Amino acid sequence: MGSATLAFRPAVIVLCLSGMVACGKSTSLPGAVYANQVPVYPSAVYDGAMGGDYMDEVGGVVTLKSQSWFFKTDDAVEKITAFYAEQLPGATKSVDEEGEVTFTLIPTGAGEGEDVVVRMNPGRLQITEKYKPGARKG
Repeated sequence: MGSATLAFRPAVIVLCLSGMVACGKSTSLPGAVYANQVPVYPSAVYDGAMGGDYMDEVGGVVTLKSQSWFFKTDDAVEKITAFYAEQLPGATKSVDEEGEVTFTLIPTGAGEGEDVVVRMNPGRLQITEKYKPGARKG
């Protein structure tokens, strides 16, 4: 088998509904399968979303799907990191060589290869989930 390929398709999400990404503030993530198990940082402002498919080879069978939600924030990475360290005690925290902080969580009900990842950089927050095709949206 070849290496996994990720093909992205843009998603346009414009919602102003209670309990959804609403006029820049978010309490939940529209279309999420597992990501709603992760809180959105309180002062984060919604900035877009996109999704994609993982395949073992180009044009092959989709083995995993992904969705990402992007946010802007003025808070320091250290403050956001402290929030997620408290909110996600079961997550694995890592910091790469460029200082990007990542929390990886295996959510309740997840199968093999499914996870939720929270990434933070100065001014930016990203929540991404990977799930199997056909997984029930929660």
